[in-house]
Amino acid sequence: MTFQIGHWTLDNAANNGTFMTELATLLHSRDINFDAQDRRIMCFPHIINICSQHVISKFTNIELANATEATPVTLAPNNATQSFDNAVSRDPIALGRNIVRVLQSSGQQ
Repeated sequence: MTFQIGHWTLDNAANNGTFMTELATLLHSRDINFDAQDRRIMCFPHIINICSQHVISKFTNIELANATEATPVTLAPNNATQSFDNAVSRDPIALGRNIVRVLQSSGQQ
């Protein structure tokens, strides 16, 4: 009888690495070849989420983004050309959250 074990899609939690190592041990004890590293696929959406969280944490003031009330944000003058550094200094994530907050509270969702 031939056994075929596929791939497992798991997030990056350490306990999933432990699971795969233990699974390999159990399968090897039954003479079933299984490579825990080769058969583990990191969950792509989870990796994207981790990357996004790192970017957001470096890009914005988390206290402003999590504020329950609108945060004053300095807008660029109309038709003004601004550098990337200037745009980032205006905290675009907090600005976006404020816009969503205002729209949700307006009743015109």
